[in-house]
Amino acid sequence: MSGTAEVIKKPMLFFRDGHCTTVEGTTADVLSTAPQGAYTRFCTVQRNRILYLAEHVTRLRKSLLGMLDDRYIELYHLSIPNMTKHRQEAENKFTESFLAKYMMEAADCILKHTPTGDVRVDVHLSAYEPGFPMFALGTPIPNQSKAKDAVILERGERRTPTIKDTQWIKERKPLENFLGDTVEEIVLMDDEGYLYEGISSNFFVLLRRGDKELVLQTAEDEYVLQGTVRSMVLSIAKSLNVLVEMSRPRVVDITKWVGVFITSTTRRVKPISRVFLNGVTYDFTTDESSRFQDAIKQSEFSRGSLITTE
Repeated sequence: MSGTAEVIKKPMLFFRDGHCTTVEGTTADVLSTAPQGAYTRFCTVQRNRILYLAEHVTRLRKSLLGMLDDRYIELYHLSIPNMTKHRQEAENKFTESFLAKYMMEAADCILKHTPTGDVRVDVHLSAYEPGFPMFALGTPIPNQSKAKDAVILERGERRTPTIKDTQWIKERKPLENFLGDTVEEIVLMDDEGYLYEGISSNFFVLLRRGDKELVLQTAEDEYVLQGTVRSMVLSIAKSLNVLVEMSRPRVVDITKWVGVFITSTTRRVKPISRVFLNGVTYDFTTDESSRFQDAIKQSEFSRGSLITTE
């Protein structure tokens, strides 16, 4: 079940100041060694659209301002000169239109240097450097392995779950050792058996109540990063005749689950067939999870924003 998954390092495209160059390594390598900052990851659709652009813009701005909040500064014992001025500069500079334009330009440049297929783009914004330097990393969207159909429930905590920051890339490293050939994700669990999110995804379970009503459970907004695909899943549940229950799933209910899946920008909806907990394997059908997977796929084109750089 455990064992570090092999990571193949391939050249990536590095976008800065309107130009693309090539760098070696992995996205995690570059982001974890960059100045501490906020970031977001988006994908293109049909090579001419950015999927969920508005949501990514909102998340990047929210994460940056969250990192400039006094509570975050105190949590990580940071000392930032002229913090009030620095925070105001960020609020004034990084408007939604500014960030959307930057993401469009990054996607356009990276696509021009990628002959075929769609791309995955990570946009990084340094939170504490003067001027808030930005860059983006681009790679082809990786193929999803059907063999990696399992998750491990493991004790762990994300200290600032509502902020997408590079600090979490460093903090989750020990948990990544559990990833392997068949293990797609590690799901964070507390001492009381409540489940939160994956180390790089949102986590959902499906269960049936006594009256056979199908219920979708996922952790409340304040406990997790509100992923873009997570938001879409919650919005389409009603059309699939599924009741949404914003409540952290519990390990004690695992035998009542009838489906499990995770979501992220790259994976979209990933049905899970097996859950590992304390050496025990729980098997699940993917029938109900696949309904969400299909619905998200069908809505993608309409949720994409046309890439324009004029």
